[in-house]
Formats: sequence, structure tokens, C-alpha cells
Amino acid sequence: MRCRWKCLLGLGLAIIALNGILLLLSRQVFLDSFIRLERRQARETLQRGVGVYRGHLAFLKRLAGDWAQWDDAYDFMQSRDRRFLLSNVVDSTFTSLNLNVLVFLDEKGKIVAGKAFDLNKQSEVPIYAGLQQLFRDGWSQRVLRIHAQGVHGLVSLPEGSLLMALQPVLTGEGKGPPRGTLLMGRFLDPAELGRLRAKANLPFEFTRLESGPEWMPWTKTANPRPQILLRAVDSHRLRSRILLRDIWGQPAQALGVTLPREIYARGRQAMVYFHLGLLLFSIAAGSCIWLIWVRLVSSEQKQRDSESLFRHVFQNSVDAFFLCDANGRFLDANQQACRVLGRSRPDLLELGWADVADTSLEDARGAANVLSAARFLPCEVTMRGRRGQGIPAEISVSRVALLPQSYFFVLARDISERRASENMLREQKLKLDFLAYHDVLTGLPNRLKALELLQGAIARARNRNTTVAALLFDIDRFKNINESLGHVVGDQILMEVARRIQGVLRGSDVVARFGGDEFLVLLENPADGEGGRAVAQKLLEAMACPLQIGRHRFYLTGSVGISLFPQHGGDAQAILKAADNAMFHAKAQGRNTCRFFMPSLQVDVEARLNLETDLHRALEQQQFHLTYQPQFNLQTGSVIGLEALLRWRHPTRGLVPPDEFIPLAEDTGLIVPIGEWVLREACRQMVAWHRGGFPRLRMAVNISARQFRQSGFIDMVFRLLRHYGLEPGLLELEITERVVIQSAEHARNMLTILRQAGICLAVDDFGLGYSSLSYLRTFPFSKLKMDQAFSRNLADDACDRAIAEAIVSMGRTLGMEVVAEGIENALQLDTLRSLGCPSGQGFHLAQPMTAAETAAFLRGHPQGEFCPEELL
Repeated sequence: MRCRWKCLLGLGLAIIALNGILLLLSRQVFLDSFIRLERRQARETLQRGVGVYRGHLAFLKRLAGDWAQWDDAYDFMQSRDRRFLLSNVVDSTFTSLNLNVLVFLDEKGKIVAGKAFDLNKQSEVPIYAGLQQLFRDGWSQRVLRIHAQGVHGLVSLPEGSLLMALQPVLTGEGKGPPRGTLLMGRFLDPAELGRLRAKANLPFEFTRLESGPEWMPWTKTANPRPQILLRAVDSHRLRSRILLRDIWGQPAQALGVTLPREIYARGRQAMVYFHLGLLLFSIAAGSCIWLIWVRLVSSEQKQRDSESLFRHVFQNSVDAFFLCDANGRFLDANQQACRVLGRSRPDLLELGWADVADTSLEDARGAANVLSAARFLPCEVTMRGRRGQGIPAEISVSRVALLPQSYFFVLARDISERRASENMLREQKLKLDFLAYHDVLTGLPNRLKALELLQGAIARARNRNTTVAALLFDIDRFKNINESLGHVVGDQILMEVARRIQGVLRGSDVVARFGGDEFLVLLENPADGEGGRAVAQKLLEAMACPLQIGRHRFYLTGSVGISLFPQHGGDAQAILKAADNAMFHAKAQGRNTCRFFMPSLQVDVEARLNLETDLHRALEQQQFHLTYQPQFNLQTGSVIGLEALLRWRHPTRGLVPPDEFIPLAEDTGLIVPIGEWVLREACRQMVAWHRGGFPRLRMAVNISARQFRQSGFIDMVFRLLRHYGLEPGLLELEITERVVIQSAEHARNMLTILRQAGICLAVDDFGLGYSSLSYLRTFPFSKLKMDQAFSRNLADDACDRAIAEAIVSMGRTLGMEVVAEGIENALQLDTLRSLGCPSGQGFHLAQPMTAAETAAFLRGHPQGEFCPEELL
């Protein structure tokens, strides 16, 4: 008896613990679902209010668009005929359209005509001061430059929140050019708010953002998240707010609705009922279990009760159970088995295992023989439903011997969901494998896959004693397209190039995107005898067709490097390296061509890489220095200026010629810091000479194209002038014609700023390259430096003499000083003097000198007094 009461006490404690756990879980799950439903309803209600608000804005936009695309309004903006205003911009217009302001602005954002109207007082008022302040700031023009088709939204003014629409004034057909801007607006006053509430059938309100903790998610960041805030005021009310942005996209106001928490109250009530029912059920269940246990203990029917319990478990299991005889005929099945097969229990008992599975009766008997040792045999089979559909299942079979009969007990578990998950994982793995080995943009094999394919091709070629050709194709000047037009256009070009490359290849050939704008083509046992040259030519011809993307038309070219296995390497890395060297050589030969790898190319590339490394080190270790070549007045012999020339003294190679390292510095971008160092050193040396009492000569410094295109170039020049206290007129910047031709408008603006500051601007190497005379008129140059190519053969070549004479005459006519470069003998000097060339420089007059040598030279030959014999 004592055991019974202990069990009863334990059962009661278990029921209490179970109810406590379920109470906690229901609050987390059950009540939270009501809270989520309540919040979703609050969001939907709030969105309804937002829809009315946006519809109001859309109506105002359409209204402004109708007025702005009106021939009468378009004519008025040109004629300023006030009859248009007297007949259209009247009080009835404002009252009928519920407008507070209607203003016409000209192209500069100034008010042409307009009117403000107080709808409450039904009278005209002055145009609101806050709105006028926006017009004075040129706000409307900035907005329309961003939104050329017009814009509408909310604007916070001192007078209140204004719903506003801006539209360009066009013809009735919507054509331009625009003659101004039309602005329509209405305030969110109580009357307007009442109309919005009535239309939405919601008691919403508009609230300005404040600084309290309630508004912190919207006010503490520039791009607030979330857009909707929900806050329970108390247990009976829920307040929802959504962020409204102004016409600039900045947080402005909040639209809010306060609703009763009916769903939450119902959820709490339902939870109370649920727990009461659960408690009653637990008590009832506990009582049943108690009675059953009492019967099991006290009754002689223990065996039957045990069987009943087994039947309960058997019927309510989540797995399907089948009881079969020795021939596989069903003797019994639980409810889950009926659900899985879609059959009733009586129908199922008329069938056998072979009728519902993909195994025959003989197979079932064979399985019975295998299972004679009463072992379990888990395996997967396909069962058939009532409509013949396949149902994947995992089964376990056990043999039960009850003499003289034997039975088979089959446990089957539906694994359809597991199979679906496995299939999904398999598909995802295939997708990940594809992404790991293919380029997402073009769908071609990527660098990793290309290396794998090349290794496979080399292995096959080695076994078959054949050849593999690797063609590395690079789009010429693709970086310029990306930098100027953006990556979207660049991606479209890459996809089209990939399509064209695939179009010229055989089905057995392979093309891969090797990285950036490079593509690798693999040819196994190429058909032509030159190992891929014919294919390379086809690639170049395919690129020659113009490419149209949007409003841009491109004429693409490419450079192809070709390497062969086994001639140029024994593994994939060697073949790729050889192809890359050949491609680099093709670019160096002028691009739009193909080149085979040669061993000498490797030497050139390694030398270039070593030189690039040394160039980086030279800037860090201060291996550069400047030399200075005087410039003379050819008529008087006086020194009129100096040109700073960059020199590099390598620690092992000695003096490196500028034509070897300057182009490399341009390609690698090192010319920018090197050029800044040259300009800084030239300014520092000039100031040092001036403080030492030397003549205030002008210093000429060469500026590279890449350095000139840097966004901070002008600021850097002015910063150095201020730092050293140098007069701008003592600095001369030499720029080649190619620099100004590449981006004429941008170059003109930059040169104008420099010239207005007093800096002298010279055209270096004039006469070579484009030599366009139009830019001499449009660009603010003050000096022409005639290229030494025309000075070299003045005495022998009548054509060069005529060109030099024309340049001197043109400079005199345009008011530009002409400096002849490369004067190397007395005959050249006499000829230039006879042509009237005012100034020049060259080895015949003075060689480039170090700073110390230049100082000594200037001490011995003061400005205006130096006159070598050659000039007399």
C-alpha cells in the first residue's frame, strides 16, 4: 500500500512539473504567436495608412505633371504673359485642388510667378519664408539634376510639413527643353490630416522625430533601421510607427497608429483556457494511469493489459508496422502504415508484402531464409501507394518464431523528406562545385579549373606524343573602359568577348576566363602547323567587329601570347608562364597581334621585373637626383631659366638612362610619387639658390601624363608653392601634347587654374605627335618647346628648316615664347638665330649639371652677363 501512495505522489509531482514546463513553453510559443500576429496586423494597418499617404503624394505628382506638361504653361514661361496667371492661378484653383502653394521657377531656380493660399482663411498669403529660403539656395535645381523627370515627397519647413511635387515645365507632348520648374504643395495641417484619416479609415498621426530613447533607432544613424517601430504602450494598446523620409531621403517624420491589443488579449485568454484544459487533462490522464497501474498490480489480467498497451503503441507509432506470415501476407498493420500507403486497414490485410514493395514474393522468402537467425536487416526499398506512386522507405525485418508458426515483423519508415533533403544537398553541392570551378560572369571555367584542364591536356599529350597549344588572350586597354564607364559596361564587354571566343573554337577546344580581362584557350593537337597561330588570328578578327553596348560603341583589340607543350615547358605552370611572357611581348609590339614564346622573352620579362623592383627601392633609398640644364636667350646670351632633369644612379648598374625607367614608371604608376619628388626637390633647390643670392631664374619641370591626370595634382602643386614660399611665376610646367589631347575639356580646366595662378605652362616636344594647332588657341600655354628633331638637321634639311621657321613665326604671332631643344653645334645655333628663335638649350650651350655644378656655373656667369663665344 505504501508503494501505491509513493507512486501516486510521484505521478502527481510529474503532472505538476509537466504542467509547469508546458506553461513556460506555451508562453514562449503560444503567446508569442499571438504577439507576432498582433504585430503583423499592426504593420498591415500601418501600411494601409502609408498607402493612403503615398497615394496622396502620387495624386499631387500627377496634378503637377498635368500642369507642367501644358502648352499654355510652357508658353507662359517664355512670354511671362500675366493673363495666364489671372485665368489659372486663382483662388478657386487652390480651393478646388486643396493646394497651399503653386510656384513657377525659371531655369536658375528663381521665382517667376506663384501664389500661396491659406485654405483655412480662404485667402492669399505671401509665399512662405521657408520655401523662399530653399529657392535661394538653388535647391530645386539640385533636385532636378538628380531627378530629371521630376520628384515628389515631404519637405519640413518652419511653417509645417509640406507635401510637394516638382516637375519640369515641358510641352503638352512632354518634350523640352524645359523652360523652368513647377512646384505644387499642400501642408499636412489638421484639415489635410482629417482627409487622410477619413480616406484610410484609421486614426493615424504624423509626428516629427525627436531626441528621446523611443526615437533612437531612427535618429542615432544616418541610414536608420528598421523602418517600422512597434511599441506596446500598455497591455491594452499597441503603437506602431513607420519612418517617412523627406524629398532628400533623410528621416523627417513618423506616421503612427495606436490600436487596441485585441489579439493579445485573446491570446492571453486562450492561454488561460488552454492551461485549465491541460490541467484537467493531466489530472484525468494521471488518474487513468493510476487506475491502469493499480489494475496491473492488483489484477490477474496483467497479460491482457500488457497486450493492450502494446496495441496502443503499435497503432500510434510514427513508424509503419507490418505483421506478415511466412508467405509475406499481411496479418496486421498500424495506422501509420495505412497512412503511408494510402489504404484502409481492411484493404491492406488483403494484400501481401510483394503487392506494396518493389521486392517479389521469392525475394521476400529469400530474405526470410537470411533472417533465420533472427537478425535485423535494415535496407531501403521503394513502396507503392494506392495510386502507384513510389514511396522511398527504410525497413527493418525481424523473424519471430512461435511454433508451429513463424512470423515476420516489418518496421518501415517513410524517408521521402530525407531523400528530398539529400537531393537538395546533392544539387547544392553540384552548384557549389560549379561555382568553385567556373566564372560566375561568363560561365566559363575559372583559373583553377583551367589549370586542371591544362594539366589533363598535358598528361594526354605526353601519353599520345602530341602537342598542346596554350593561347593567353588579353583585351587591350580594358582598364581604361572600366575606369571611365564602370564595371557594369566592363562586365558586358567581358561576356561578349567570351561569346566571340567560343564562336571561333572547335567543340574539343577549351576556353577559360583566366582572371580580369584575360582568357586562356587550350588546343589539343592543334590542326594548323604553327601551333595555334590560325586560331589566334581568328580571335583577333572576331574582336575587330564593333561592339555596341547602350549608347557606347567599342572597337576592341586584343593581344595573344602562344606557348606550346612540350616545346616551351614540361608542366602547366611553365606553359602558362611562357604564354604570359609571349602575351606581354605582343603588347610591347603595339598590341592587336599574337606572338609565340621565345626563350629571349623570359630574359626581357625578368629584366623588366628586376628593374621594377629596383625602381621601388630607388624611391625608398633616395637613389634619384636632379640635374639642371640652363636655358639661354639666343640673341643676348643671358641665362633665362633652368630645366630640372631626373637622373637615377643605380648602386650596381650605375647611371640608368631615363628612356629605360621612365616608361616603366608610367606603366606601374610609380611616376606619380617620383614626379611629386621631382617637383618638391626642384622647388626646394630654387628657394635655396634664391636665399644664396643667385638670380631668380624660372625652373622648368616635366609633368607626365599619369601624374597630370591625378585628381589631387593641382592641390599638390599649390601646396608645394606655399610650403617653400615660392612665387608661382618662377615655376614652369612642361606638358606634352598627348596629355591635353586625351581629355581635352578636363585638361583645359586644369591648365586654366594653373595659368591663372601665375604658373608658366609650356608645350614640350612640340611638333611631334598630334601637333594640333587648335589647342594652342584654346589652351592657356605661354611657351612652345620645339622638339630637338627639328634642330638636328636644320643645316641640311630644308623641310626641317621650314618647319622650325614656321614654329618660330607661329609662336611670335600667338605671343608665345619658343625654346629650341637639342642645340648641339654652332651651325644649328647660327641657323636658329637667323630664324629669329628667341631662346634655346642644348649640349652646345651647357650640359645638364648637378646642383653644386649649377651653382658654380651661375656664380661665374651672372644672369644677363653670360655670353659664350658661340653666341657672339
